[in-house]
Amino acid sequence: YQALRSLIKSRSLFSIGLSLFCLQNSPSDSKNETREDQNKTQTKKTEYLVSTFTILVYSQNDFMVSSKSMTFLAEHGLDFNRLFTHGIPFTKRRANSDNTKEGFNVLYSLFDRILTMKKPLVFHNGLIDVMFLYESFVGELPADLDYFTAQLFRNFPKIYDTKYIASHLRRENITYLEYLYAKCKRSNEKNSLQGASFISCKSNLIPSPMTTVTPLAQKPKKSKICKFYSRSGFCSYGSQCIGSHDIEFI
Repeated sequence: YQALRSLIKSRSLFSIGLSLFCLQNSPSDSKNETREDQNKTQTKKTEYLVSTFTILVYSQNDFMVSSKSMTFLAEHGLDFNRLFTHGIPFTKRRANSDNTKEGFNVLYSLFDRILTMKKPLVFHNGLIDVMFLYESFVGELPADLDYFTAQLFRNFPKIYDTKYIASHLRRENITYLEYLYAKCKRSNEKNSLQGASFISCKSNLIPSPMTTVTPLAQKPKKSKICKFYSRSGFCSYGSQCIGSHDIEFI
């Protein structure tokens, strides 16, 4: 905790990804139907309306950057020109800071609204994410781990971590997000085709791939899977690796 706290206090958030899931209907909605009607409709779909947002932000407090991290972000599509010309500036929330500017109020209001709604928050391997959000929009990270834990559950009462669920409850051997998503997506597609319970996600922004059948790659460009990427979702060779990083192939 102390190592992460020291790191986060000297760095800045650049992007906040936020997806809102609104339940539209579920199999339990048909509980008042007769058994004959249920057999006719065979309602086994749980449907969500999903709205996803990417918010570019940057701290106006002085912060450090790592050349490797900047390279990684640039290779994965972060436009630094757009970040600093169109992103929302903020100062870390402190009791004695001047937070009256419009951009600050927008971010603080958004974050406060999320907290006051008391809705479940879902992360993947989310400790660093939660610590960054706390340091930026709640207050300075406490020096004491026990006090931080108490404050965390006071401000974030319902937290789910899908990496923890995958590794400790599902006992998955591979737990990085891209792999888990592809595996769950394929299982969901199979259930929908076989008439079993499945999840459907609809979005007003982009078509959801959740219930779109994606066949296995017929002829991958690289015939051998990268063993490092397949295990952890990371390979130091990047696009220069001789092995395949195609998650569908993996």
